[in-house]
Amino acid sequence: ILNMGSVIGQNYYKMEYTYSLSGPNGGAPMNFNSYRITMEGSGNSLLYYNETTSRGDYDTKSNDLLINLNYNPNNIEFIAQYGDGGEPSGCNAYNVYNINYDYANDIFIPIPTDNNCVRPSGAGILWRVKELNGINGTNSFSGCESKIIKVSSVEFFMSYKVDYQIGNGPWLSFLPYARRSTDFEIQESDFQGISPTSTFKLKVGYESGFNAYSKILPLTFASCSPQVVNIDGTDTKCSYSKDGEITFTFNRPLNPGEDLQNLSLRYASSNAIYQTESVATYNGNQFIWPQLVRAGTYTLEYQSGNTGSPVISDPITINNGPVLTYSITANDISCFNENDGEIIITINPNNNGSIGTPPYKYTINGGAAINFSGTNTSIPNLGPNDYNIQVFDQNNCTERQ
Repeated sequence: ILNMGSVIGQNYYKMEYTYSLSGPNGGAPMNFNSYRITMEGSGNSLLYYNETTSRGDYDTKSNDLLINLNYNPNNIEFIAQYGDGGEPSGCNAYNVYNINYDYANDIFIPIPTDNNCVRPSGAGILWRVKELNGINGTNSFSGCESKIIKVSSVEFFMSYKVDYQIGNGPWLSFLPYARRSTDFEIQESDFQGISPTSTFKLKVGYESGFNAYSKILPLTFASCSPQVVNIDGTDTKCSYSKDGEITFTFNRPLNPGEDLQNLSLRYASSNAIYQTESVATYNGNQFIWPQLVRAGTYTLEYQSGNTGSPVISDPITINNGPVLTYSITANDISCFNENDGEIIITINPNNNGSIGTPPYKYTINGGAAINFSGTNTSIPNLGPNDYNIQVFDQNNCTERQ
């Protein structure tokens, strides 16, 4: 009955329906020798389905059929034949029920139920077999994101199967033939052996026992961007300096030819950009942010190969280095022209924890640094003069007013 082909063209149609025949309300039970379905359009008519088995009153029939037409149908005829002469008075041996086909939406209207003779009821769907298309972007998908493949424009559960091919390998089954939603979802874990260098194809089969498929859909695949699994931060050395560092550890090395793109270091609280890098690479699994940073809490946003959605890392906090405060006091010389003056340096004079990073050193009038231990020291044997004293901790941090 069906003209099946190896590749579906634009004139292939698929029909799924559930159809019941019964006599009119209050009428005698009826038997049906046969019923058939024809497709009409543009002056053409084709027998779509023909069943000659006797069926009793209220019997229900479901079908899932595929057909190739050289015209676009705009009318469907359901024809029922009475079998035992028990039809109500005024009813013909054949009763024809024309069903208007909504070609724009690829669906036919549910069968009416108000005929005086045979009372058909049911619902069905007919659509042109279409090419596959991705409906969440171009025909590519990333390992980090699932992708929805669109099979038909009609929101209806239909029967189909899905096969896939990686490279020049064999066509393998992805979804077995079954009634399912018109759209389906794919993700990297569904296809063993897929890689960014692979060619990847999908096709949908509309019949279980024949090689009747949609046109092949080629897809490009991009690996999931490397994922940040650990972040290490080095605090600033001084309470006022911009010398913090951030190291990101990824779950994998970069693939050959792969790089990180569209990088931005952002304030975690506002997502505002703090620093940017256009392209970067790293060796092994670790990536050191190329710029030094001030104290703050940051996230890294990036992509790999400019595919898929941007990846945002967990936040990392860079703290200020410890504050250093100190005081300078002096004991004057005892007599004219004596050299018994003294300068006393006290670290953290207010005892509030502002000790910087010990040990310490000081300079006199910008001269060579002199180290000292502990939080107090004195400079003895000074004669009358002006002295410029500056104190530093181990990280060369000093007090800022």
